[in-house]
Amino acid sequence: MAEVQNKKKNYSLECKDVQAMIPRFLSNSLHDRETLRFLRHVRNCKHCYETLETDFMVDRTVQFLNEDLPFDTSFDLTPLLARELEEKIYFLKYKKRIRIIRMVILIFTLALIVLFLLDLTGLFHVTAFLAS
Repeated sequence: MAEVQNKKKNYSLECKDVQAMIPRFLSNSLHDRETLRFLRHVRNCKHCYETLETDFMVDRTVQFLNEDLPFDTSFDLTPLLARELEEKIYFLKYKKRIRIIRMVILIFTLALIVLFLLDLTGLFHVTAFLAS
């Protein structure tokens, strides 16, 4: 039982690790697995979410100020972080589905190649099997 808990502990991030990852998260330079672990922690840790929210507000405000916007432009950053987190989660799930589809296509293609080679060598007659 203790061994299982140790393995789980290795996969979870501590607050200090998450807070160190915030600049890389904001600049989109985390790998997919790091991003997923980061998002899982931030969704469940109020303190880390608040730290992320503060850094996010500063980062996005600087980005907006560097753009040529009309003087009277106002923006509300509060819902923007939640939307970006949801988009990242959706994108990670999408990439995972694409990887699974590619793997299935690869396995199917390899199976067809093996069957074709078996048919050529005469070990298994696929063409005779399909004709019947």
